[in-house]
Amino acid sequence: MTSSSPFIPVIPAGGSGTRLWPLSRKNHPKFLLDLAGSGQSLLLDTLERLAPLSSATPMIVTGRAHREAVADQVGERAQVLAEPSGKNSMPAIAWAAALAEREHPGAIIGSFAADHVIAPREDFWKSVYSAIAAAELGYFTTIGIEPTSPSSAFGYIEAYPSEAADEDSIALRSAGALSVARFVEKPDADTAAEFVRSGRFMWNAGMFVVKARVLLEALDDLHPGLGAAARSLAENTSEGELSASGEELWASIEPIAIDHALAEPLASRGAVAVVPASFEWGDVGDFGALSRIGHDEDSTNGVHVVGSAKVVSVESRARVYSSSARPIALVGLDGVSVVDTGDVLLVVDDAKAQEVGALVKILEDQGFGSLA
Repeated sequence: MTSSSPFIPVIPAGGSGTRLWPLSRKNHPKFLLDLAGSGQSLLLDTLERLAPLSSATPMIVTGRAHREAVADQVGERAQVLAEPSGKNSMPAIAWAAALAEREHPGAIIGSFAADHVIAPREDFWKSVYSAIAAAELGYFTTIGIEPTSPSSAFGYIEAYPSEAADEDSIALRSAGALSVARFVEKPDADTAAEFVRSGRFMWNAGMFVVKARVLLEALDDLHPGLGAAARSLAENTSEGELSASGEELWASIEPIAIDHALAEPLASRGAVAVVPASFEWGDVGDFGALSRIGHDEDSTNGVHVVGSAKVVSVESRARVYSSSARPIALVGLDGVSVVDTGDVLLVVDDAKAQEVGALVKILEDQGFGSLA
């Protein structure tokens, strides 16, 4: 596929990943870790996946506390932008979009999270190419994942029927996309099952492809203060850092997610397109999600070990994260994750993995904040 506009990937790399504690810590978040067993961090996996699509140097937007670690990993392969504080996804992406438009007028940006696991890459590339084609038509475009189950852990995207015969729908279909009717927050189990049965809904993976100018103009309309701030931030950026006036402006920006700021209101105007995708996708959000990522061929008697620890098991199905010199013995466990980091030992039922974040909050409240 050829595009008349340069394509610039943007990788928001934020959050501390508390649901993957104690592997992921505030000072060493999950995107810097090799959690997929690829031999490199989730961030580098993401960057390598996007590299063949890039027309210019990709941008990574991360917290100032992680800037040095991110720069050490990526070297010259990406421009690293340091957020003075967390503001959710929209301000970070808007800043990157304004920089892209300033440095490469007419650019299309694609925002892809740093902590997703995707395969095969060739299918992912095809979906991004389709999203770029839809973005060329002026749409705010997302990539929807074909559901493999009625999960209530993800948001959903509803697409209009593909047989629509109006001129815009035909143009979108030629690009491999459909018009979006609406975005839906994480539903309950019964609603999720209804969505999947209908065949009109896809999982929302938080991937967005759009012309930088279109994004900024949409902000001018829907959130004019943020649109103006993004352009000013771009003018006050040097080597990935904001000037003093840029930091002052950043502090005044209200946090908001891109879904709420743009995706949802633009969908109600018929300005959002979705590319249906069938590649394998995983959001590495907790130990339950990690337990579903392959590696069956590396398991011994139902136990997969990440690290060098010696594990002996009897009638157990588990994943163990440890390089401890002491042996780990498991008996009769089914669907658990064992994490031994030296200073902390965590044993969690994968079905309750999302509660790890609540555990971290309890530890902080009880004065164990140094472990977080």
